[in-house]
Amino acid sequence: MSENEFEGRIPSSYGDLASLIYLDFSNNHLFGTIPEHLAMGCYSLWSLKLSNNNFSGQLFPAPLINQTSLNYLYLDNNHFWGKIPNCLSNIVRLWELDLSDNNLTGMLPRWLGNISSLVNIAMANNKLEGPIPQELCKLFKLEFLDLSENRLSGSIPSCFNSSHIKHVHLQKNRLSGPLPSAFIDGFTLVTLDLSYNCLTGYLPDWMGNLSTLSILLLRHNLLRGRISPHYAF
Repeated sequence: MSENEFEGRIPSSYGDLASLIYLDFSNNHLFGTIPEHLAMGCYSLWSLKLSNNNFSGQLFPAPLINQTSLNYLYLDNNHFWGKIPNCLSNIVRLWELDLSDNNLTGMLPRWLGNISSLVNIAMANNKLEGPIPQELCKLFKLEFLDLSENRLSGSIPSCFNSSHIKHVHLQKNRLSGPLPSAFIDGFTLVTLDLSYNCLTGYLPDWMGNLSTLSILLLRHNLLRGRISPHYAF
């Protein structure tokens, strides 16, 4: 039902569709909160896409105790507010999580590192603050990470497993400290955007050895020193 002119609220009766596996209401004019019955009743749901609407309120007012089959959750470009609820930690098979372009606040939850199936995480353009949790380093399947345009602070964890990660977007935050060795073995890394932060120190030589790196953005930081000849990509 995506890309139509639907408006109003999602009928709670959709929660009666216990065998429903795919629900896509993206790119409409829907508003209101996510019905509690929908969040708890569609326990066979595999993919839920509510992107690009006018939904508001907290992400899920009720625990997602039945959503153990959900692989794809897209709630981006709405007006959701509040903290990322702990009930999302129940979705243990989640592959892709997109909460970008909302008004979410609070810190990134540590339990994200327990959802080992995660491949894509997108939470750009919110009001998230605090450090990037070390627990994200446990996500060995992670390929795409976008935490840009938030209020994240502290240093970038040096423990990121880089065997699969391809795209990292951390620009426009308040990150500080030297460039970490997190991506020293990033043989799959294609995009690394750390621009508009408060990073300090020198450019490490190993960054010039990232053979798959196509986009490196470090503008508007506090980096210094000379550019090594290793940076001849």
